[in-house]
Amino acid sequence: MGRLYGRGKVIDFVEAALKYDRPLTRPMPILLLVGPRGSGGSALLAGLWEEFGYDAPCARLDLADAEEVADVMLTAMQGLLRHVWGVRQLRFPRLRLAVKALSFDDDGHGRVAFDRYMRAGERTAKTRSTLQDWVDRVSRLLLRSPEQQLIVTIVARLLGWTLLSGIDRHRDRIILRWFTEESDVAGGSGFDPLWRLYRWQHENDEDKRYRADKTLCDAFLTDMRTDYNDVGIWHDRRTRNPALYLDNTDSRIGRRLLGLLEECRRKGGDLDGKPADPLLVAAVQHRPPSPEAGTPIRVTKDETEEEKLSFTEWRRTVNAAGPLILWYPVYLSALDDSDVTTMVSSRRLGIGDGMHRDADFVRELASAHPEATARLASLLHKLSPSADPRLLLDQRIPPVLRDEWQAHRASTTVGDYLLKQAFADDLRMLPDGSIDADGNAMLDAMAVVAATPGFRLGASQAALNFLEWNAVTAVAARDRLTQTLWLARPGETMWLAEPEWRAEHDDDEPRLHPLAALLLRHWLARSPDKWTGAHEGYVVHYSDPDEAALRHHHKLALVVPDARWTGAMPGAREAGIEPSRMDQLTDVITFLDQERECGPDREQGPGRDRDRESGDSHTRDWLDVLDTVVAAPNRLRTTHHPEVFVRALAGPEEPGNRRQVIARLAVARWLFNDKLFDPTCQLKRLIADEYQHLAQLPGSDGDLLLEEEAKYREIQPDWGN
Repeated sequence: MGRLYGRGKVIDFVEAALKYDRPLTRPMPILLLVGPRGSGGSALLAGLWEEFGYDAPCARLDLADAEEVADVMLTAMQGLLRHVWGVRQLRFPRLRLAVKALSFDDDGHGRVAFDRYMRAGERTAKTRSTLQDWVDRVSRLLLRSPEQQLIVTIVARLLGWTLLSGIDRHRDRIILRWFTEESDVAGGSGFDPLWRLYRWQHENDEDKRYRADKTLCDAFLTDMRTDYNDVGIWHDRRTRNPALYLDNTDSRIGRRLLGLLEECRRKGGDLDGKPADPLLVAAVQHRPPSPEAGTPIRVTKDETEEEKLSFTEWRRTVNAAGPLILWYPVYLSALDDSDVTTMVSSRRLGIGDGMHRDADFVRELASAHPEATARLASLLHKLSPSADPRLLLDQRIPPVLRDEWQAHRASTTVGDYLLKQAFADDLRMLPDGSIDADGNAMLDAMAVVAATPGFRLGASQAALNFLEWNAVTAVAARDRLTQTLWLARPGETMWLAEPEWRAEHDDDEPRLHPLAALLLRHWLARSPDKWTGAHEGYVVHYSDPDEAALRHHHKLALVVPDARWTGAMPGAREAGIEPSRMDQLTDVITFLDQERECGPDREQGPGRDRDRESGDSHTRDWLDVLDTVVAAPNRLRTTHHPEVFVRALAGPEEPGNRRQVIARLAVARWLFNDKLFDPTCQLKRLIADEYQHLAQLPGSDGDLLLEEEAKYREIQPDWGN
């Protein structure tokens, strides 16, 4: 895991934070690991647990299904109570009393029974306690690993005497005083605040429940601060700091807990040189961080001083005179080329001039996304020799990979699996484990919104209205993509790791992660009616002459070849695709041909240089229009050679026929842009030839066209024939 892009630096940060050096005067930060689903957050927490779980007091919790903050506090305490060799065990005196109070089972005698229960020893208290049932429930909900569940259950039973032991007023007077004077339930005397805590936790009053949750969090951190830094005659300082690893903190309870941790730490303010709590919290979430957390660090291999992920740097910047720094947000960056090449071990597409074609194919499809890259690399390695990579997303997951992929349904396809990983919170599943084709309104809306360039909300809403879909608005679909970090707003970097990729995109448009775009396109293409309706809606909307390129972009997406070729498309006959969309291609070619013809008149003589400059400008504009049109998605697949498919759609090669050259160039560019259609770049020669033919036509300014040709000629030696 350390070799993965950026992850090693996170591990180094945690390792340095866990080494006890000297008492901190400021609390440890919340290390907020931000990234879309599948970006490696869960795997990173698992790695941290394996690396440091036996050297430091640690607890690893999954908050996806947590029901109460009290559940998290109980389970965190149990995990941190686990014995670690060489580190004196924590006691949690305040949280212990709070847990005992909350586990009281009222038999109808109310406060009198509660006081008796709080004073009772372990054996007597067990008869009035719900602690064991509580522990059994939260261990199933919060800890997915059976080993961790077993650890928590054993610890709870072994230390039940500590949690349920009776109150010794002499021993616990300082602790009771904290509840009566400093906590959010303060007031009264004796067990008054603990009774109040119990009542608040069981009342249907959000404000009181929030204050009860805050009391638990405050008790947890105060125990950390006072007990962990305690030094006496019989014990020395601890040698390791504790850590809490929290997964899926996007959940309601996860967000609440992080907010409470910040609030309680900020409440402490300046400790006047007294030791702070040493707890390191590493939390994974799949939405942009709150403004309070600050701007996340993008971990890159060429870090700047301003973006250096280093615990030493954090210690240097945190001083008693400055403001509290309670967050340390970090984006889980994408893999780089060397990481992908290392992970891909198959050679299905061959190697040319040192180029790793399988790695290039996986990089294009997964867009350096860790989860998808790992899965596709494994899939290519274990696919049967007869399997066609062009049909990769429609492949059934091979039996040999089902356990590794945790996909036990024989009917699960690769595309469905990746879709479930990427959009787990937005999918409705059927009882057999398949995705409901008709009950996923949010996914449908996101696919439609993502089908047009630039996330134009007016156009997207018009397409949804054309489809008569009113369950989800375009704004809601876009916001959902933003929340799950698949969509970057202007100026955000998030998952954009490759400078070359960023340089090709304007900063004034939202940018969808290429993997999400692929999966949403694949989802929409499964229903010909949805695909056709969405793109027809955009064609109708883009009626303004200034939007002609976008209108023909969507017309091209509607193109379906005749029956000879739809037979080679998976599921075409079953889906009822009819050869009725070739007229759309005719419109597209006519538009591109007319745009090419509308350049300035060429003249000879003294004005030639001026005309050349004007002609270059026109050619550049035309190339931009061509790029916009051929960026259209498609739902075409073939088992034939891609050049044969281009010939079937656009006709044979005719170097002197401008319209024919443009037709073949546009179709080839359109299909070449889809890595699944042409995984081995077999269309690069045809595209280069057609650019050359266009440059040689009379009246053409060929310099820019020849530059485009050269780009595809450069691809050709790498991939060969």
